[in-house]
Amino acid sequence: MSHNDPRSEASKKLDLISRGDYTPTPAGKATFFLLRAAEPVLQYGVLAHGIGPPILHRLELRTLPPGPPAHTGIAAIDNLGLSPSYAFLLSATSASKETDFPQPSLVVGGTLYTVGILTELVAEIQRKRFKSDPKNKGKAYIGGLWQVARHIKYGGYTIWRAGYALAGGGWALGAMVAALVGALFAIDFSTRAIPVLNEYCEKRYGEAWGKFKQQTPYHLVPFVY
Repeated sequence: MSHNDPRSEASKKLDLISRGDYTPTPAGKATFFLLRAAEPVLQYGVLAHGIGPPILHRLELRTLPPGPPAHTGIAAIDNLGLSPSYAFLLSATSASKETDFPQPSLVVGGTLYTVGILTELVAEIQRKRFKSDPKNKGKAYIGGLWQVARHIKYGGYTIWRAGYALAGGGWALGAMVAALVGALFAIDFSTRAIPVLNEYCEKRYGEAWGKFKQQTPYHLVPFVY
């Protein structure tokens, strides 16, 4: 762990990253970017070429029949030949059996997914801009979306993961999975991640962090927790 980390050893062991350590990690960054670059290629193969069903069939699982390519009226999208039904490969866990595409659960889940992803993205951009200013060195960022919840990125993460489950599984299974996924992340954040990060911020920012906690009472999601 970093020598710049003021927390107790017990707290450091519970954390998943080394806070306060800004040592470059070329190998880690290269792995991250390579995997991220491969992800859209894999997803395109699933949505346009149906590479998923043969794998699932080998496991003796039933899948949905391939649907017609999506027609949106936007040439750039339509020319990709994406099939919405490939987004829900397993027939047993698909939202597609509810109604014709798009299903209400897909719309709701997709909305939650978008809100969660954008929350994480905007919050990180705001924090990054603040931290990039030398005048703010050693200060905690408490503006933007961080004014509505102390750990707003964790909240956004929980929301988009739950939305993803709802979009893929429909109201019955999806709601159950969404609740389970959301609960698991909420438990992890509340019992491990938040206390660990809170200790780090208390020791690094001191009184300023105490005032921030008073001004921003919610941990993850505004008016919820």
